[in-house]
Amino acid sequence: MRSRGSGGKRIVIVCAGGQGAVVADILQRAREAGSDAEPIGFVDDTPGLVGTAILGIDVLAPVASLGDIAHDAVIVALGDNQARRKMTERLARLRRAPDHGDSSASVALRRAQASAKDR
Repeated sequence: MRSRGSGGKRIVIVCAGGQGAVVADILQRAREAGSDAEPIGFVDDTPGLVGTAILGIDVLAPVASLGDIAHDAVIVALGDNQARRKMTERLARLRRAPDHGDSSASVALRRAQASAKDR
């Protein structure tokens, strides 16, 4: 899947806190330098964040709605290793949920897991 008209890889950032802002900034600067990665939005469970924007990038929905958002990959933007691991496990459970099937979120997670194994 590609983003509208740009041919870039659509990236959803999981968590819109300080670490998420750093990730968004890096992706925006990389895009300006020619990367095809395009941050299309955040997902975050913090009450009141959905509908706001961080660095001009919308907070689209709660994390559980990730499967409803067309994207190519996700980046979990949590600095704490344990919290990041828990979130990654949560995303894996969402991917396996019967109502999500082979959503783009599950495909992106499988790609990320395969990529991590190759490293």
